[in-house]
Amino acid sequence: MLNANEWKERRTDELKELILQAAASVFNQKGFERTTTREIARKAAISEGTIYNYFPTKRDLLMSLVRNFAQSARDAFKEQLSRPDAHEANANFASQYFLERLKLFNMGLSPTLILYHAKRDPDVRSILDEVIAGSMIEMVRPRIEELKALGLIRNIDVDFLILFLRSIVFGIAVVQDIEVPTDHRAQSLEELSNMARDLVWFGIVKGKSDE
Repeated sequence: MLNANEWKERRTDELKELILQAAASVFNQKGFERTTTREIARKAAISEGTIYNYFPTKRDLLMSLVRNFAQSARDAFKEQLSRPDAHEANANFASQYFLERLKLFNMGLSPTLILYHAKRDPDVRSILDEVIAGSMIEMVRPRIEELKALGLIRNIDVDFLILFLRSIVFGIAVVQDIEVPTDHRAQSLEELSNMARDLVWFGIVKGKSDE
């Protein structure tokens, strides 16, 4: 059974999460600059003063959301690399890579908003560089080098391969976010992940097995 302090801490965490979810929803809909804390409070069904108890400024909300996104991306990737098939070159692992990345964009800030602020806010860029372009790359680099050494994947430049894979994820996520007219918008994340996997794994040139 939780004691009084533990209940209070849990309640604080739940309230913070409620505020952040409301902030992400309104930011995604209206943009950061046009959003007011009053609108966020209305979305969360709390008083505006309650927000300031935990987040002194609107920018604190944005930075918390960016940190949460970066941390979730790192944790999900670390968990995926701990699976047994992470040391193998198989299409299922590639499909899960794309799926896990795309799911993250449905949990908080939109990819368009993240990229917008990463371009204009050095602090946002710093968080993304440290977590996504830093620690995550260092986690995956040994795996790719291992697969290359075993002859399971082509001898391709590792940095370019990582950039290419990240670009696919962000590209699909942004197209979905800004609702570019395409028949693929009606498809599930699983289907989009499998199509991305097939292009990476099998390429676009028709092989003998396709004839």
